[in-house]
Amino acid sequence: MTVVSAEERFQAKVDRSGGPDSCWLWTGARILSGYGVLMVDGRRRYAHRFAYELAHGPIPAGLFVCHRCDNPKCVNHAHLYAGSHADNMRDKVSRGRTSARFRGASHCVNGHEFTPENTINRKNGTRACRPCQRHRTREWKERKSGSRLGAVINSEAEAGNASASSGR
Repeated sequence: MTVVSAEERFQAKVDRSGGPDSCWLWTGARILSGYGVLMVDGRRRYAHRFAYELAHGPIPAGLFVCHRCDNPKCVNHAHLYAGSHADNMRDKVSRGRTSARFRGASHCVNGHEFTPENTINRKNGTRACRPCQRHRTREWKERKSGSRLGAVINSEAEAGNASASSGR
């Protein structure tokens, strides 16, 4: 029985018919989002990450392998780069791959207008409505403090109801 290496199995599933500058398409198994996958040492690996590691070595800790070509099936190492989560999110936003619900929205889901004064622009390229964020924070703080005070308030209310009903 001939043992075939992971690299040989990988190379057999790459379509380079477009030439060295084109996207090299993964012809093996893919997940729903279109990214190629293969088994290496009993573990599922993303084909583009495997391609990056073959050409450039290990992926630096905390970084993602991003596509310059915006094609999830592409495994051409010349189209791949290591980037941070923020780089990946900026790339996603700049290419219009954000949720259609928020893409180009002028107002948040609660009707607040996205203006420079009430918009939080996050490092990862997303944005949030400042009034909604304040509201969520206030609710969270109330729930957090209410978990300690709620028992006292509820017991006082129950004691009040008990004395009111016994006074009849």
